[in-house]
Amino acid sequence: MPWLSRILGSPGPGEGMKRSLSSKNMEHRFKFLLRQFVRTVATPEHPVVIFLDGCQWVDTASLQLLKVLMTDTESNSLLFVAAHRDKDIDHDHALVKTCNDIEEEGVVVTKLVTESLTVEATSAILSDATRLTTRLTANLARIIHLKTRGNIFFLLQFLKKLRDENVLYYSPEAMRWQWDEELIESLDITENVVDMMADIIGNKISEAAQHVLKVAACLGSQFTVATLRVAVVPREGSFDDFDKNFDLIYTLEMAVAEGMIVRTGKANEFKFTHNRIQQAAYSLISTDQRASFHLRVGELIAEDPATLENMLFVAVGQLNMGMSLIDDPKARTRLAQLNLKAAKIAAASSAFPCAVKHLRAGLEVIDTAMWEEENYSLSLELHTLLADFCCCLGFYDEMESHLNQVFDRAPSLIEKVPAFIIQIKSLGAQFKLKEATDTGFRVLSQFGCRMPSKVTKRAIILHLLSTKAKVGRMSNEKILSLPVMTDKSQLAVMRVISSIFMCVFVSMPQYFPILVFKLVRNSLQYGICSLSSYGFASFAFILAQSGKNIKEAQRLAHISSLLLERFRANELWSKVQVVLKYGVSHWWEHLEFSLEPLLKAYRAGLETGDIESACVAARSYLQVTSQCGRPLGSLENEIRKLCRVMEDYQQKTNLLVIKILWQSTLNLLGKSNNPVVITGEIMDEEAFLRSEMAKQTCGRVEAIVADHKLQLAYLFGRHEIAAEAAQKCRQRFRTGTDTKTRFMSCVNAYYDGLNAIALARQTGRSNWRHIAKDALKTMKKWTRYAPHNSLHKVMLLEAEILAIKGKATKARAMFDSAIVAAQTQRFKQELGISCERTAIFLLNIGSKEEAFEYYRRALSAFRDWEALAKVKHVEGQMLEHFGKL
Repeated sequence: MPWLSRILGSPGPGEGMKRSLSSKNMEHRFKFLLRQFVRTVATPEHPVVIFLDGCQWVDTASLQLLKVLMTDTESNSLLFVAAHRDKDIDHDHALVKTCNDIEEEGVVVTKLVTESLTVEATSAILSDATRLTTRLTANLARIIHLKTRGNIFFLLQFLKKLRDENVLYYSPEAMRWQWDEELIESLDITENVVDMMADIIGNKISEAAQHVLKVAACLGSQFTVATLRVAVVPREGSFDDFDKNFDLIYTLEMAVAEGMIVRTGKANEFKFTHNRIQQAAYSLISTDQRASFHLRVGELIAEDPATLENMLFVAVGQLNMGMSLIDDPKARTRLAQLNLKAAKIAAASSAFPCAVKHLRAGLEVIDTAMWEEENYSLSLELHTLLADFCCCLGFYDEMESHLNQVFDRAPSLIEKVPAFIIQIKSLGAQFKLKEATDTGFRVLSQFGCRMPSKVTKRAIILHLLSTKAKVGRMSNEKILSLPVMTDKSQLAVMRVISSIFMCVFVSMPQYFPILVFKLVRNSLQYGICSLSSYGFASFAFILAQSGKNIKEAQRLAHISSLLLERFRANELWSKVQVVLKYGVSHWWEHLEFSLEPLLKAYRAGLETGDIESACVAARSYLQVTSQCGRPLGSLENEIRKLCRVMEDYQQKTNLLVIKILWQSTLNLLGKSNNPVVITGEIMDEEAFLRSEMAKQTCGRVEAIVADHKLQLAYLFGRHEIAAEAAQKCRQRFRTGTDTKTRFMSCVNAYYDGLNAIALARQTGRSNWRHIAKDALKTMKKWTRYAPHNSLHKVMLLEAEILAIKGKATKARAMFDSAIVAAQTQRFKQELGISCERTAIFLLNIGSKEEAFEYYRRALSAFRDWEALAKVKHVEGQMLEHFGKL
């Protein structure tokens, strides 16, 4: 469907953006755009039905396309009908497996079985065709049904045969159709419909027409006059036994008149009227001559470069089927090159099964001469691409065999780098994060970039200061005017580092800063490249964490954006925006300002096929939304929707993290048995923490669970549980393995401080006061550049500390200030907390009537937030203290 390129983008290899995308990203991009297109045209007002016949021969690419469309949860106006012959399909058939997969996704699959015609149905058909009663056609129906076994196509072709041989004829005298039942019953008819059709073709049409149909059958069920003209019209040395004096169009019209082929409705395009006729035409080519026949057809098409360009897949397909007859080494190399070209074009359209087929054929045709000097570059590219596409399709064993070929045969490390990156990508996809990271580190060490066996906080600080000093000595203009990086080894280092970034971030976070510093220093020393934008963005993220380098972080964020624009690195846009808008900009912007850019980063990731970054952006968007005080009901709907996308793309790491937020949100909505235990519809807290996937995240998942548990436990007054969770969070921060953004750390410190004050009030122990003061001291630094995100939090902590010191007047004023600030900045949940804490303070100093009003304000805020479980908790306090709501 070439017209789709106007909507989805050209699939050709020349498209700039796609050249920079990985094969997996191209597949994801195509999947996203196709779904968007179908959602646009298939609506409740204009539903779409797709019918596909002959699905017993359906190819893998078509089945993948079917699965993409049918499992799209946002498209409810598409019906797909697949027809196939039962006897050609068993439980292992790809169609059956695909339908099972689709059913498991919750899609309704209805199976309808159409049986062979009965004698009664056969009689009804004869009655309708002859305009005679079924009583008159019953005996003929019995005879024909016996010979055709109720096969409708067989029956119709047999009737045509009877008519053509004048056994079934119209009698003008009797003014009705007549037949000779004894003669029909005595006819010797083959039990194979293909043999019968082959006999009809051999006897009814000319040799020229037979030859045309044989060539057409080689080309497929559908063909054009232009293709046939190239493949059929003989030239010197081709099809010497064929009559050179014939008219192709006239010959095709003869076949049309005989019912063998029909016009498709497009100019000069035909198709076989039935797949059995195509099979019958193909059967006329003797088995021992088929390879030769295909080879000659392919050679005819390949003779003219312009024709070959337009008919590449047809030519390569024909040549591949005649491959065994090609003896000339140069011709075999040429065919391997054509297969490589076809594979690249197929991959650009995300047809990876087709691409894999051509790459396998390319390797097969040069098998005996593989890795010889004249075929070295070709063999390297074939094996590397085939490994990449096998990785996309999940064929990991085959991928490994091709990667091992590259590792064993490629003499230089540079030539092995693409293979190593494919291996890293495959390990990450299989959630073997430690293995992926170790592989990346081994490759980097071969380039002289050795990772330390242990990373200490002191080492990170030293690297940070050194890198910061180098960047600080250079103006924006000087950095942007640095030469473009050309050193192949350093470019390889940049690529390998970027390939393991996310695996390291999740499984070995202590190494993350070291890799960031390396990206930046490489850019300063060897020149800038597209990946420099990612390096500077990540460095801005690290600098901002201390709260002392915000202006420099702003500068580096700006440089990152300019580098992204300079190199037109569309494939990195989503990745860089996530770092800037989730990890950095909240230092000087309201959290709400990050929401729309993160959504754009999510969509951009889908559009460019960078699914990992798209899902990180989606996860970041949801986490920011949860802290902005947006209604929890709409948040839960968004989580559910985006989690389906993550599941669809098998983004296990992002899904793992966001499920914790999802269940916590359900807890607040009142949809769990215990609001403090993160167990319910989505996850079981204990089983989750024991899972193998959680163990591979180097404690990160445990820390995220602790973050959410701290918030939930504090909100519902379970202070001992909250203290235990807070201790786990502080421990992670002290060991230098905390990689969450600072606004999430700010939220953590906020709840930690409030909970410590509650415990100080309960126990009278001074250590809790120290924890609260430390939290307040830390948070005050964060109010300097972005008070709109944290000032109201600081005010509430100060109010609580003043209250516990007995400074009631100052505390009262500070409580009110915290409420006003939270309300002004639209943080509903923190407005509710401030009102609740103020009510409790007023109760403690004997202002019961005022306390009641503040409790009512807290209820209102929590209702606006849609935290129904918290609403019930506050109502319980009100009934306890006031006996009313």
